[in-house]
Amino acid sequence: MKHLMIILVFSICNSCAIAQKVEIQYMANEGIKISSKDREVFIDAFFDNEFEAFDFLSVDTLKQIINQGKALRHSISLATHLHGDHFNPALTGEYLLLNPKSSFIAPQETISNFEKRFSGFAEVTERVKPVNIELHQQVALHLDWVKITIIRLAHMGDSPWKEAENLAYLVELQGKKVLHVGDALLDEENLKALGVSKLNIDAVVLPLGQMMTKDQKELINEHIRSKQILAAHIPIKYYDQAQSLLAELGYKNTLVLNKPLKTYLLD
Repeated sequence: MKHLMIILVFSICNSCAIAQKVEIQYMANEGIKISSKDREVFIDAFFDNEFEAFDFLSVDTLKQIINQGKALRHSISLATHLHGDHFNPALTGEYLLLNPKSSFIAPQETISNFEKRFSGFAEVTERVKPVNIELHQQVALHLDWVKITIIRLAHMGDSPWKEAENLAYLVELQGKKVLHVGDALLDEENLKALGVSKLNIDAVVLPLGQMMTKDQKELINEHIRSKQILAAHIPIKYYDQAQSLLAELGYKNTLVLNKPLKTYLLD
């Protein structure tokens, strides 16, 4: 198992195709798939019914998605943290077993949980990349077909939730930039640490619960400045209200992720 510290570089392919359209498919809760032709990046996509409040895909649906991807030449899965509504060791293990050219990246804490709970870990260990960085540090990952900047941010909530090692991922694919912050606390300290205000981000995935005050909206607008905000991690009971609640706060160019498997094209 290879540790990812300040710079990690590894190669999955030797050539890149002409730029193609980039899509974001909403999986469930905060899970997404970013794809372009035969390239795909999953973030927080493989989890089960851990909490009744949040949406999830059935195991059968997830297995179909995992199996469909095995023919792809370029595929990688990222987990922001180890909580069960973002990561499931068995489903992540099956993804790696069925996609022999794929890799999995996650915080060291999540990888330790994966190793302990997935019986087939020894078979996939060479493609598992733990990220071991301190709070607000960054690492850069360069592949032939994608660049991923990884930033550790404090997790939202009270103990024990806030102790989780939480990573944000800035994925650059075919000229598009997609930011996913996991369950980050969206306060000024965390948002400053992101350092993305001048990067012209195309889309950012944010947890709804960290967007619901005017102060949070102002901080998000100041420090992220994304063309599109995708609100996720929405309790099912608020699915129908979320868009209007955000509009009342004055958010612009915001989409609510409340329709599992719906796909959005990045302009």
